[in-house]
Amino acid sequence: MEEEFNAFFSEIDEVTRVTDSRVWLVQVDETVQSVMKYGKGMWRDLKLMGRGETDLQPAVDYAQEKLRPEGLLLFTDGFTDLPTISRRALFVLPKSHNPEFAQEAKSIYGRSSVVFLK
Repeated sequence: MEEEFNAFFSEIDEVTRVTDSRVWLVQVDETVQSVMKYGKGMWRDLKLMGRGETDLQPAVDYAQEKLRPEGLLLFTDGFTDLPTISRRALFVLPKSHNPEFAQEAKSIYGRSSVVFLK
């Protein structure tokens, strides 16, 4: 999972560079654990919080209510319930993901709402 985490944040760094977008990082397990404005390369020193018993809904609710983004990018293994999202969503799943989560996300949010890290 460490390799996929690094790959995910390398892509986030590229997105922020190319689009000059603001990115907020919300870490969650059963509740929101951390909220921070993300800057290029910050993932190298990032302390991961949570990891287990994940419920994505608190992070989604926080982001939609407080940060009001255009869209959400969610990095998850999918071994959780699919959250209800009212904005554009992209789920990024590692190799060792829950295929049922991926199918459900595609059926609700569209085929292009799920990508897989190689």
